[in-house]
Amino acid sequence: TFLASLPPSVFGSARACAAPPPPPSMMVEPEPNGDDARRARYPGWGMDGKILHDTVPPEKWCITKKDLHFVRQEIWSAVKRMKLKPILEDTEDEKVDLFDPEDDTIGPNMYNTVRNYIKPLTEEEAGSMSWALLRHKDGLKCDLFITHCWAEGAFEFIDKVLTSWPWRARTAWCCIFANPQNLNIRHMLKTPSTSPFAKALSDASHVMAVPTTKVSIYTRVWCAYEAYRAYKEDKIIFTASRSITQELGINLTVGFVFALVSFLVSFYGFPPSSDMFSEDNILSAHVYVYLDLQLCALLLVKHARWSAVINVLGVMVASWSFAMMIYYVKGAVEHDAASDDTLSELGTGEWPYGWLHLSAIFYFAMNEADRLQAMHKHAEAGQLQSSYEEISKCEYTVLDDYNTIMEDIGNKEAEVNRSIKVLISTGMSTPGLRKADACALDLADAANVRLATCWLCFSYWCALTYALQSFYDHRYPPERNLGYEVLIGLDWCIKALCLLTWLYRGLDEKAFLGMAAAKIVMPAIFVFLLFYLGCDLSTEGVWCPEEMPITWMTTSLIVDALVLACAVLGRRRIVGIPWVGMPMAHVLGPGCRLGLGGCWSRLTAALSRRQSGGGDEEEAIPSREQAQ
Repeated sequence: TFLASLPPSVFGSARACAAPPPPPSMMVEPEPNGDDARRARYPGWGMDGKILHDTVPPEKWCITKKDLHFVRQEIWSAVKRMKLKPILEDTEDEKVDLFDPEDDTIGPNMYNTVRNYIKPLTEEEAGSMSWALLRHKDGLKCDLFITHCWAEGAFEFIDKVLTSWPWRARTAWCCIFANPQNLNIRHMLKTPSTSPFAKALSDASHVMAVPTTKVSIYTRVWCAYEAYRAYKEDKIIFTASRSITQELGINLTVGFVFALVSFLVSFYGFPPSSDMFSEDNILSAHVYVYLDLQLCALLLVKHARWSAVINVLGVMVASWSFAMMIYYVKGAVEHDAASDDTLSELGTGEWPYGWLHLSAIFYFAMNEADRLQAMHKHAEAGQLQSSYEEISKCEYTVLDDYNTIMEDIGNKEAEVNRSIKVLISTGMSTPGLRKADACALDLADAANVRLATCWLCFSYWCALTYALQSFYDHRYPPERNLGYEVLIGLDWCIKALCLLTWLYRGLDEKAFLGMAAAKIVMPAIFVFLLFYLGCDLSTEGVWCPEEMPITWMTTSLIVDALVLACAVLGRRRIVGIPWVGMPMAHVLGPGCRLGLGGCWSRLTAALSRRQSGGGDEEEAIPSREQAQ
């Protein structure tokens, strides 16, 4: 469940479990000979395609992930057999396609692929049906709708779709595979709202937009219309992304080498002197880790190169500190073996602090994955934005298509343009994000789940409860307070409930909850650290009266309640709270960081607009530029 909840292309293909693309040197399978051999690979082979498409509803012309793996290999084989070749110049029937036949990352564009692979395969001998019905003659229920333009490379397209495939989706509808390329279906496209595109999108729960390095897909009128249908039917739209597996593997290997060297130098590079085994040294090691975590989390999030340097340094410092912890326990055991109490206290009391150092190592590894993911999202946002202005300026092949589509969109053009801009800026467009955008909230990174921040918050949140429990046991060893035990149990139950809620939520709500929890929990942790230091320095109990542990446990439960409220309500419901909803959603969300100048202007504009109100909801929502 945890792997399934991860955002697309984190740690490879956590959602889709997509296999890596085949290497250029892979074996090319021989072409099947005879109808029986072809029918084994294409069950619809030889059937009447026209009858098949009249019988099977358009929304069932779908393919599976297995089909995409299969067709990728078939296209690669066609390239090696020279059936798919680079096209050097435009002709009446073909467009230029200067792909590299030895490169398996981009491949021939879809114009070339359809004309020289799909059309010849599905022609009269096969039955003239679509590639999807050639593979699944009875059709498949649609779970995912894929929107794309034909300018992208086949391998680029397939790899992004496989990497970003939602874990609950079984099938997908994609025009180049769904529509019969050898049949005339113009009569199905005369009315866009009843076209195969519209019917399939209506059945799908998610819409995947596949960007390309060539051009923005939303400069094509049919892609813009699909965005309109998705907006009108309140679908979840998200951007496909390529895998970060290879880059992450290399970077983590480099980080592991630095961490190992740092650990060995720390562990074996210092003599076992008694000065090292003081709590001051251990506390200093903790402080170093905290400082690195804050530097990485707050200062260099958007500076990719410097963030990479901080990740390496953070792993090294955390490994160094962890080695000091092991050395401390090891040295204390060797030097204080005569005291069983000291030995027992060190053996059980200091190892939990070692978990903080391991947690820091995991944090920096996850932060590296977040960094690579953010770089890819930024690149894909640029691909979607490239040359896109608005729907009315989209390109078209058939003028009648453009006119009927614009007539169908009608006065919703501004809303659709805003929905597309939300998708471009966040990588996702959901009902909640569209509502937040209408309230002029800052949607920067609104759907970017930063696993490192979530890990940092949850691990230290759990450490806070453990520290409070340990502090109570240390101050009042023989006494057991039933009320305190109940509070501890309730605290852990709330944490478990928040974690389960986070796993269940969509990507945009995961991003909001992760950042909101961090902004609520981390200040409480720093305050507790100051309190803990004060207790250590206190000699007369002024800082630590007897009722203080209960008070702090109650305070911790209040923090838990705030995080749980954010988890249950989510950004969409918080925005709807009168007066305080929008400021809370903005301050707690990913878009509000250290600078609040722009935050305040957006909040005052949104609040003044809400107070003026009146009229129809759609009329009361101006453009984002007007709101700002």
